[in-house]
Amino acid sequence: MSIIKRGFIYALSDIHFHTLSNFSSDIEHSIKTSSAEYIAHLEAISENYKDDNLEMFWEYNIDQVNDLRYEYPTLLRSSVLISCYSNLEKTMVNFHEDLKLKTGLSLNYNNRRFSRRSTIEKVLESLQESIPLPNSSGSIEWTNILFYKSLRNKVVHDLGKINKRKDRALLNQIEQSSFVSVNEINTITFNEHFSEKVITDCRNFIDLLYTDIKLYTDSLRPSS
Repeated sequence: MSIIKRGFIYALSDIHFHTLSNFSSDIEHSIKTSSAEYIAHLEAISENYKDDNLEMFWEYNIDQVNDLRYEYPTLLRSSVLISCYSNLEKTMVNFHEDLKLKTGLSLNYNNRRFSRRSTIEKVLESLQESIPLPNSSGSIEWTNILFYKSLRNKVVHDLGKINKRKDRALLNQIEQSSFVSVNEINTITFNEHFSEKVITDCRNFIDLLYTDIKLYTDSLRPSS
């Protein structure tokens, strides 16, 4: 089924995921190229320095090298995570409200029973109380998304800083991940494959959720 036939909500979501994927790929390549070129440039210049001044030369320029190698990629991947999560949340809410409007189901993700949960968890819980979600609920994508939610919250509220005592559960998840790590100053870092992994999981989950909702709405149609 084409993206257009899946409706405006799905199409808009997919376009945004596609844009994020292209943005991430282009900027990752740009940062990597800039880093390699800048280091090569510094190495060429360093040949003009004698041993007693060489250390001072690298100390002076190391901040820019670290920015290109670590700070810029971290900022990029954090921004992709936040934007991707926002798109996921908005799409889930739109699916929820669209289903409510079209079917008359008594859906309410702002129910006080869900008050301690995130918006995406509230939406899925609300949907699950009214329709079957055999593909999306309990999927590996959903499990991963809950992990991304925790990472996103740490980035937004604590600038990615990890408290080894209070964040033990999240640390355990990070230690099991091949895309995320914690550096020597207890800050979350993401490797170069992280952004595409997040985008893929969120995109696939929206596809699964759409499929579940369509299965339900199709079942309401009178058989010919």
